[in-house]
Amino acid sequence: MRIRGVFIPLAFLVLSLAFTWPLAADLGGSLGGGLDPQLQSWILAWDTHALRTNPLGVWQAPIFFPYPDTLAYTDHHLLLSLLVAPIIWATGNPALAHNLLVILSYALSGYAVYLLAKEMWGEHTSTIDIPAFVAGVAFAFSSFRMAQFVHLQMLQTAWLPLALLFLMRTLRGARWRDGLLCGLFFTIQCVTALYFAYFAVMTLGLYIGLWVLWVLWQRLRYAHPLPWAVLPRLAAGALLAIAIVIPLTLPYLRVYQSIGVVRSPRELENWSAPLQSYIAIDPGNWLFGRVEALQATGGEFALFPGLVVSLLALIGVLGRGRGDKETGDKETRRQGDAPTLQRSIVPTLQRFNASMLQCFLLLLALLAFVLSLGTVLRLVRGGDVLPVPLPYSLLYERLPGFGALRVPARWGMLVSLAACLLAARGLLVLGSKARRQGDDLGEGNNQSGKSTDVALQCSPKGYPAPMLQCSNAPPLPRWVLAIQALALVLILAESVTTLPLTRAPSLASAPPIYAWLGEPGQADIHTVLELPAGRTQRGAELEKTMLRQYYGILHWKPLVAGYSGLIPFGTTDLLGRAQQLPDAKAIQFLQLAGIDTLVIHNDEYDPSTLAKLRNGLDVSPLMRKRAEVGDASIYTIAPFVGNELPRGATLLLTSDERAPGITALALAQGWAKNGVWLYGAGRIRYYGQMADPMPGQVFDYGLLADTEDPHQYGFALDRQIWHAGGLALYARDPALLVNLEPGIVPTGRFHPEYPATLDIRLNATDAQIGGQLVRWTQPITSAVVELDVASLVEQQLATPAGPLAIPLGSSSVAFAAIPGQPIQIIGQADATAIVRVRIRAGTPQQALLREPGLACAVESHFMGSRLEINVRAAGSGSLLIEARGAAASDDHPIALFSGIQPIAPDGYAAWSFSTDLLMPNEPWQQQKSEALDGRYIVYVKDPNHPGAPGMPIAQYRVRGGQVVDAQPVSLPLMALP
Repeated sequence: MRIRGVFIPLAFLVLSLAFTWPLAADLGGSLGGGLDPQLQSWILAWDTHALRTNPLGVWQAPIFFPYPDTLAYTDHHLLLSLLVAPIIWATGNPALAHNLLVILSYALSGYAVYLLAKEMWGEHTSTIDIPAFVAGVAFAFSSFRMAQFVHLQMLQTAWLPLALLFLMRTLRGARWRDGLLCGLFFTIQCVTALYFAYFAVMTLGLYIGLWVLWVLWQRLRYAHPLPWAVLPRLAAGALLAIAIVIPLTLPYLRVYQSIGVVRSPRELENWSAPLQSYIAIDPGNWLFGRVEALQATGGEFALFPGLVVSLLALIGVLGRGRGDKETGDKETRRQGDAPTLQRSIVPTLQRFNASMLQCFLLLLALLAFVLSLGTVLRLVRGGDVLPVPLPYSLLYERLPGFGALRVPARWGMLVSLAACLLAARGLLVLGSKARRQGDDLGEGNNQSGKSTDVALQCSPKGYPAPMLQCSNAPPLPRWVLAIQALALVLILAESVTTLPLTRAPSLASAPPIYAWLGEPGQADIHTVLELPAGRTQRGAELEKTMLRQYYGILHWKPLVAGYSGLIPFGTTDLLGRAQQLPDAKAIQFLQLAGIDTLVIHNDEYDPSTLAKLRNGLDVSPLMRKRAEVGDASIYTIAPFVGNELPRGATLLLTSDERAPGITALALAQGWAKNGVWLYGAGRIRYYGQMADPMPGQVFDYGLLADTEDPHQYGFALDRQIWHAGGLALYARDPALLVNLEPGIVPTGRFHPEYPATLDIRLNATDAQIGGQLVRWTQPITSAVVELDVASLVEQQLATPAGPLAIPLGSSSVAFAAIPGQPIQIIGQADATAIVRVRIRAGTPQQALLREPGLACAVESHFMGSRLEINVRAAGSGSLLIEARGAAASDDHPIALFSGIQPIAPDGYAAWSFSTDLLMPNEPWQQQKSEALDGRYIVYVKDPNHPGAPGMPIAQYRVRGGQVVDAQPVSLPLMALP
């Protein structure tokens, strides 16, 4: 037994070396083809570097500056890095560590499936080894895994079979350590790749669900006790999983919330498996690769389980229970005087072991097969879409995080796993006749006086285990062993594949600039932009970026560009600005973004372009030439002046789309590191939601778009500190105590509703405004109450200081107040909205604080594909109505329609109009186009501020040429920004 325990894993290791050959012949100098092996090697190098120098900063991988948590842009490999850290520290060669992990993944995956197959079908331990070994070999070198040779994270498939193995043992009420090991292996599988987290949850969840149904059936039919003892063991494994998974998941949640990692439906459609994938194999396969009809159209679409595996799996399914009932009956007879309960449950347990597991594997394969088909059903990739609805789109829209999975075809891994396990069952079914003959012989021996030892496995409290172990099972005939050996040989022959190999980048032969950047004398260099760099990172441009990133191992300076599982929008913004160098505005933008060093690879420019760039940089007052190293010129950008804020200050960060998000992110990152407290709703694609402010909180500083009105945030134009690159920084008015929006968002609504009347209780150190309490530190003896008011009529607003004249539209007014004096503000019902309240220390300078703007209220309704809009508006000018969307095909923006409705000269208008959302063609629409499938939002805006985002009044989707998921969004009376 000890020899077998060493021989089996050693056999898998030898096979792994053979099937990945010639990788083992050049472990330190080769990598799989494409960019992904370089990326995975770089991640291993970064992880081990960070774990040795700054473990808490491991998520801040030095790419895509200034974005945080960039390691979470792909799979982190932290557990794998712990395994190979000594190798990288000793050799400095991450390619070597990468290749060792690749080879080990094949051996571990095969051995794990071998152990799982023995657990599932191990009724006779002396006859299961070869079928289990065949299952392990079939899975380790399956089409799916051989095609994933260049994806280190997708090769880590060993942990799910191990988690399932120990789940089965845990549910039999065995040892505590089984539950803990199940949780541990489940956790490892979840954190190796996001895909595997969903794979593991579905696999283990399905097994537990079927097991619960079986337990309930046993309870109802045989009155068996419920297995309460397994619950604490499951809970122990679950707690262990939670303790490990949560810390490793939080960075991904932050990235998901900040930059909106959702794959477009077009991208999912492109990576959905066609039906042909399940007869497709890697073109490098020695046996079938030259058959054109069987060639996969990409590595993700080689999902053929194999001819022999498919036949054996079919036998394993169709042969369900052929010998099981007979074997169970014989076991019952052998018990003789065993208790009645035991005699009654033995055949039931034996049938459960086979039928339940077969049912589980069939369901698992079916579910994974359907999910691998993705969003549309096609016979071949790029072919016509078949009119069969699939559930993937529903999960994409409803299940959190599911939209981040780019390749639905990868669900085929579970199909391959289930097929290989059923193939092991098929080999056992082929030998069932021999086993029955051996059982008859054993029974005759028993009648002649020889004993047969049959053990009924029971959990604590007598709960039966779903397996029988026979200690004296007869040896299999040679012809059965020959069939099993032949199946093994054929599966091995089917699996041989020529793998793509290329030379790994050599750090020793990297251009000298990279070693120079890593020298101690360059410690003051913090962020590097290497030029030339194209705005769009694709093809050869992406290969160049990945090579520079790999050479960055020599210095670990943060880079603007990079390659990973995704490229954020802000990186494209920065690279786009870099195309305008040496323009002064482009230099200022890079300076504002916190980039301090330009590395210009002179040999990659044509002479005229290089001369123009260098001459422009040489004369710029913001640039300084630092050095010439090899073929590279290094320029330093002067730091931005004016962004120093005191530690402990509070800052409101804009969420306005007019603000350049990447520079706002860079400034916010720097301020946060220096102890500034950040607040704001966040800006999708750039930064997530900051801290939630207290009601009425006043901020020390505000970073806004330079076209935003600072008045609504409590800032004044004369308190502007600087404006540059589309941003403006404002300082707080020391007299401002409260800046409160009294609106309340009703349940099920999107916009807040603002009151027409408001009660304020003002005290020396606090104020209660409409039920919200706001405090400040320094007592006051007098104050000014400022109101932003939206009104559909000219009116006199009642205040303690007397009536205040309110014009049509939106306006701001102020009046004096004394602490301790009750304040009641009364406006005309249904025509007034008190949008904002500010309280300042001091006395008012004037009653009307700014020019009136637009106010409006909108009700919208859907009637099929038409949208009806009822508007009440007041103010001077007109109202802009527009619909914008994003195409389902590739997420590109769509301007569906826009039109202007003029407001009457008297300053008030009420309209009722409608538009067709599929084919807008109304007289008031100046711009219109045909709707494409996608998601849309209808806005109302003030045309005097065309860059403002506007207020949404309806949202819907167009799917298959039909308006679906239509949601009217009522807009209560408010001021338009």
